[in-house]
Amino acid sequence: MAATTVLVLTLTLSVPGGALGEMCQTSVYGQLGRNVELECNLAAFRRVYWYDSTERNTSPIATMVNTIKGGHGIETGKYDLIDDGSLVVTNATVADEGLYHLMVVGTDSRTETLDIYLVLYANLGEATPKVDICGDKKSCLLSNSMNKSAQCSVQNVRPVASLSWYSECPRRMLDNITQINISRGDLFSTYSTANLIQTTQRHFQIFICKSVIQLTLSQPLDVIVILENDIPIRSKFSSQTKFYHYNEQIQLECSGNSAKYAVWKRRSAFNTYDTIAYVVTGGRFEILQQGYELTAGGNLIITNFAVHNEGDYVCVHDDDEEEVYRFHRIKMMKLPYNPLPNIAGCFDEENCTFATSEKTGHLTCYLVGVRPLAQLEWSVVSENDLLSSSTVELKSVEVSHATDDAQSYDLYHTIHYTILSVESTEVYLSCSVTYPNREYYGTRAGINFTAGTEHSSDTTGSPNTDEFTGDYQMLMTIVACATVTLASLMIMVTITCAIVRNFRTARNIDSRKLFRGSYYDRPLTRAPDHHL
Repeated sequence: MAATTVLVLTLTLSVPGGALGEMCQTSVYGQLGRNVELECNLAAFRRVYWYDSTERNTSPIATMVNTIKGGHGIETGKYDLIDDGSLVVTNATVADEGLYHLMVVGTDSRTETLDIYLVLYANLGEATPKVDICGDKKSCLLSNSMNKSAQCSVQNVRPVASLSWYSECPRRMLDNITQINISRGDLFSTYSTANLIQTTQRHFQIFICKSVIQLTLSQPLDVIVILENDIPIRSKFSSQTKFYHYNEQIQLECSGNSAKYAVWKRRSAFNTYDTIAYVVTGGRFEILQQGYELTAGGNLIITNFAVHNEGDYVCVHDDDEEEVYRFHRIKMMKLPYNPLPNIAGCFDEENCTFATSEKTGHLTCYLVGVRPLAQLEWSVVSENDLLSSSTVELKSVEVSHATDDAQSYDLYHTIHYTILSVESTEVYLSCSVTYPNREYYGTRAGINFTAGTEHSSDTTGSPNTDEFTGDYQMLMTIVACATVTLASLMIMVTITCAIVRNFRTARNIDSRKLFRGSYYDRPLTRAPDHHL
């Protein structure tokens, strides 16, 4: 039967046998139930003899003389030989485990011997220990518990596993460990129980259960338990708040790669701290809340920053000597496309002027789509400081805000203004906002007030500026001239009407006289005389 080559982990030892010890592996590890090769790369030989015992007067299980195979193991098919002299154990069982003896006769008739030990393993994939309070996880964090009893186990493996418990910061082996080994057929199970007791004043203490199987192909495996002490975190947040934009990816720093653990927490509405993620030695980490990631060094990544990520964060990590707290306070900043405040009724931000003859009125300033909540402020401004706030009086009427989708605010600020001057004047008001990043924006509006000729009862005095006095005198002159012209015109019309009326009266009288002389004054008995 053809030999099947399997994965073999080897450990080379310095043993007697000279060149033979260099060509063969003295310890061979094979998987239970598979073909296992006891590898020997023999360069040249005449005869090879393999024995499954070192006792004398035993028959070889396999032989090869000048490429001809023999031996009862070859005949039964339990063993096979490869051309280089290596022995193949087919379908290895526990009975095949143990010491094998090799004897080689070289081409120079010299004889060399070597002992090779075969160790069988099974279910090494299950050799990772499990701690009952962690379930199937390779690390876990247990909150608000001073003491815990934990059982660590490795089940159904071969060879038998050795378990040990110790704590970190500082490192020490745990006492009072209970350990038992149970054999089930060809496999072994090991159980180790320990009491995890907080022995430091740190917020977190690390406990590790380590599993060791005596195989060169097996690395020590462990489970890490982070036990959180019932010690409150004292807030040490600075007054400085960092602002980030909506949907921005941000990274909050914690510690370097040398930390044995780094635990991220976030303050809740009840002033308690909820764990959101942690990382421990070896890069093992666990994300307990969605929307977060961790770097190998323990920095916290928020992939798409939004309102629900705002808050106070703290990273607790060790630096060998003590426990370190790193605090962060973050908020979302959302600026509108146009950061300038808007003034209702104003369509030209650079030249916004309202003309009015009323001394009082209202102005509304608004800003759409901003976060966090900012304040709109009204103030009186002037060029070259020629206008003081005594010219106009401002009073807030309504300050309000509304949310669109809980991501931003719409701000409104309405004021009532009163012009204190009795003269025509122009005042300038400004609506401004200061954003969280300390950027300042303001929009200016002018009020062009024109005073009337008759002042209200609450004002005194008369116009006294030269410009206004000249205009007033000119207006009075025009009115006087118009009055004189109109009076002269009326007199002329009256005289003309009188003349026309007298003329018509005289003409009527003369006409009647002529009519009577030419017709009625004639004798009736005479014939009319012809005359021109």
